[in-house]
Amino acid sequence: MDDQPEPLWGIPEVARYLQIPVATLYQWRHHRYGPPGRRVGRFVRYDPRRGPPLVHRASRRCCLTMAHVNDNWYVERRNPDGTTRREKTARHGHGKRWIVRWRDHGGEDHKRFFEKKADADQEAARIEIELARRTYINPRAGEISFRDYAEQWRSGQFADPNTAYQVGSRSRLHVYPRLGDLAMQVITPSHVRSWLCALTVSRNYQRTLFANVSQVFTAAIADDIIAKNPCINRTVRKPAADPQQVVPWTGEQITDVYRALPDRYAVVVPLAAGTGLRHGEILALAPEDIDLERRTIRVQRQIKLTPSNQPYFALPKGRKIRTVPMPDAVRDALTDHLERFPARTITLGWDSPDDKPTSADLIITTRERKPVNRHYFNAKIWKPALTIAGIPPTRENGCHALRHFYASVLQMGGIASDASFGALCDRRMTRTCGFMPVGLAG
Repeated sequence: MDDQPEPLWGIPEVARYLQIPVATLYQWRHHRYGPPGRRVGRFVRYDPRRGPPLVHRASRRCCLTMAHVNDNWYVERRNPDGTTRREKTARHGHGKRWIVRWRDHGGEDHKRFFEKKADADQEAARIEIELARRTYINPRAGEISFRDYAEQWRSGQFADPNTAYQVGSRSRLHVYPRLGDLAMQVITPSHVRSWLCALTVSRNYQRTLFANVSQVFTAAIADDIIAKNPCINRTVRKPAADPQQVVPWTGEQITDVYRALPDRYAVVVPLAAGTGLRHGEILALAPEDIDLERRTIRVQRQIKLTPSNQPYFALPKGRKIRTVPMPDAVRDALTDHLERFPARTITLGWDSPDDKPTSADLIITTRERKPVNRHYFNAKIWKPALTIAGIPPTRENGCHALRHFYASVLQMGGIASDASFGALCDRRMTRTCGFMPVGLAG
């Protein structure tokens, strides 16, 4: 009798030994996890001669991300003859009886209590499926506040410190007062709708704020913080853009502003209106960028400012170097300017004030032979010139208005819209601005 082989175990015996639901063992086999078993006819059998410890080790290795249902009131004890008996635990009769335990992909242990075993089995099966499909969301991860997660996202999202500063400033003023203290997991589409209704800024600004908030939730989904983006819902309407018709300046207005500017800075007008360069690109222009024979300008740098108003060199917007044509009037204005105000060598950091000192002979500098600060130029030089020229000193009439003039000239000259916007290297104009060319003189 002693030489008879030990009976093979079935799935109920293995599940009882490992103290897991039978459904869990079937789930393991479906995903090719767990202790090795072989099919014998219609049944699955496990060889205990390979040792229950072997079964336990195999299950232990594969159960790290599986959910288990345990009885919190009773525990099974093995008798010397191999049978088992149930004994009451110290927690018998206190609290909920059934407990679901699992470990997520990050190695963190979790547990949840239930009154009924059916509810515990259902929860364990749901968690196992989510773990197997890699769709599991840690319930504790979503407890982080929107403000804390948005700041983490902002610090690692933008390489440009100016962009990071602007996003942070917008969030502190218009987003955090309503959403900042809420946990990520509790923010619903109704919260987003209420926040949008409370905004008092322009529609275009609302669109920018909405895009930033939606980006935060999208990043949280990628980080397994939440499962859904509350901004992407049928009940949440993205703010519509304000209908905007940009009326470019007339030739007379261009001439009036040119005459009102101090001689040292007047060349900004023909450069912007005749080539479409941005303000920072004009202030970083050097004689080496100008090809008089081919009548072209190579735009390869700009001057940017940190939030603390420190200047530094950087690539043009979008980090794209481009070459633009130079009309004769712009060439003559540049030649006259350099004769009266020779270029000065300026050394600034590249991509940040403290990184890679880079020198360039700038065409436009201050009387102190320093780079022109864009904020100072707008407040102390540009707006007074607008007032003298009879143009309202508003945001719409900033130096960027000269780029609108340049775009209208291109279109009136028969150049297609796509080509003109390509020359400007500004995609946003194609979807936000409609140009109304007016009679241009000069």
